[in-house]
Amino acid sequence: MTSPSQTDMLPDAPIGTLPTGTLPTGMLPTGMLPTGMLPTGMLPTGMLPTGMLPGRGVLHGLVGCLVGGAALVVALASFGCTGQLDPPTLVKTPRILSIIADQPESVPGNDIEMGVIAFVPSAPDGTGISYHWRVCDSLPRVLEAAQIPADLPLPDTCRPLESTGPTAIVPGERTAALAALITSLPSSGSFDASFLTRILETAGIPFQVEVDVVDASGTVLVTGIKTLAITTRAEPLPPPTTNPPPVMFSLGDGMDTTHDVDVAFPEDLFDFRCVPTMGEVSLPARMEAVITPVPGTEWTEEFPIFDYSGEIRIGRENEYYSFYATGGSIDTETTNPPNRETHWTTPEDPGTVRLWVIVRDGHLGARGCWLDVTITAPSS
Repeated sequence: MTSPSQTDMLPDAPIGTLPTGTLPTGMLPTGMLPTGMLPTGMLPTGMLPTGMLPGRGVLHGLVGCLVGGAALVVALASFGCTGQLDPPTLVKTPRILSIIADQPESVPGNDIEMGVIAFVPSAPDGTGISYHWRVCDSLPRVLEAAQIPADLPLPDTCRPLESTGPTAIVPGERTAALAALITSLPSSGSFDASFLTRILETAGIPFQVEVDVVDASGTVLVTGIKTLAITTRAEPLPPPTTNPPPVMFSLGDGMDTTHDVDVAFPEDLFDFRCVPTMGEVSLPARMEAVITPVPGTEWTEEFPIFDYSGEIRIGRENEYYSFYATGGSIDTETTNPPNRETHWTTPEDPGTVRLWVIVRDGHLGARGCWLDVTITAPSS
């Protein structure tokens, strides 16, 4: 079985948005859709969660046979996708739930720290798992991410990052070099290089970071892609956007306080373990639990976008929550604002289940954590 092609891999944002808000070529004279013009964060039922596809040699059992995008349909058809597969909220195979950057929009020259929320069922504590990171900031890849057509005689390359762990650093010299390249490009034929400079100074230039999750034998289990952006914009435009802040969520039936618990996202962006207000969290089997994020204060940010006339206007992020578990069934994978909560029916049998809650802003920012829940015998 071969690995999916690069075009089969979608960025780490809920499906329904394209990288940095771009539209397919031809919808605008410039080929560029302002970030935020599409409904952001909506993930239709049965589509691929968080933009992740299986790596070499492993079919993602959670995709479902009906997914968005012709390339994905073709890729899955080649695997003989038939019959009923697990719902995307149920994590039974190697998965990447999210890729996080400490600066989803960055000023050129800044180092960017990356982290991946991944799970391998055969190694839940990560033993024997390594991560192969690379930054894809060549000009052809950048133009592809921005969906700007240009036939330029330049190599399309990704450069490895110096990390085999779940975090990595994109060196500031890489983003500085990309910005310098953008501003020094000459126009050629129908390619208007000055438009790229305008994007850099306003909505931001997208580029991508890829990560492979690799087992002890060297097999790539799953690959994920994160879209980031660099920008040099200044006042009066909004500053580069950041990630959602740590949020709380409640877990329980909402009526019996014996089973209700409040859980916090950790303050450390790259500490992906949720923090319950009590010690071990336990719920009875076959319970319908309600998971309710409680964001506390308003945290969404403004960012510049292009409208259909090519003029700059200001958009605003939104709140999208995604939920995954290794057991039971979850009603809603990704919420549609203003809704936040979902219902989780715990498994039928006692044991330990891992639960993930991911929050995204519909732009480029994200934050997430996981919690191990002990499932006890059902209540009488």
